[in-house]
Amino acid sequence: LVGASAGSFAAVFLACEVNAIHAYEAVVRLVQRERLLEKGPLALCGIWAALIQEWMEELLPSNAADLCVSSCVHVAVLHSGQTLSSTRQQNHHHRARFAGLFREELISGFDSKQDVIETCLASAHIPFFLDGRVVKSYRGRPAIDAYIACETPWHLVAPEISSSRTLFAHHELDGELAAVLQSRSGSSLLMRTDQLEFVRELIA
Repeated sequence: LVGASAGSFAAVFLACEVNAIHAYEAVVRLVQRERLLEKGPLALCGIWAALIQEWMEELLPSNAADLCVSSCVHVAVLHSGQTLSSTRQQNHHHRARFAGLFREELISGFDSKQDVIETCLASAHIPFFLDGRVVKSYRGRPAIDAYIACETPWHLVAPEISSSRTLFAHHELDGELAAVLQSRSGSSLLMRTDQLEFVRELIA
């Protein structure tokens, strides 16, 4: 399971078997509590990170770190500085980006539930918009949204991850992704019953 930016939440939630309907209901409660729909399109500016953190703290189990490690979750983080470390160090796939100013790294070692959340927030940090800050401080390094370094979604896949068992989900490359998936045996999309029910509710 590999994710960058918002994709990191999807990877973590899948590994932790978060119920999709519960996740949706939790978002609705936050939106209603903060009266976001009444405040206009910039209502999330500066407070989004705090809401995401609260959302994930509610939904993720206490053993989220163990579940992510056992499910081989990799979260892409774009940061400046040397290779990041964790007390549960895993094999990290990394490459220099933007003339060496940043390093794109796949994080697969997590120390705690809070570390999982912080990793996702670092991966999805949109400068200024999420919490008013230019960068997210992550393990002592400044980080920004990892999506901006993604040339294509499949470039994130580390060599040790089997491409024959990979499903890519991307909001801009549907046609190209379809062709790639058709050319790869073993690629498939699996949805649990609760996820199918959630999709049916959305389109009803």
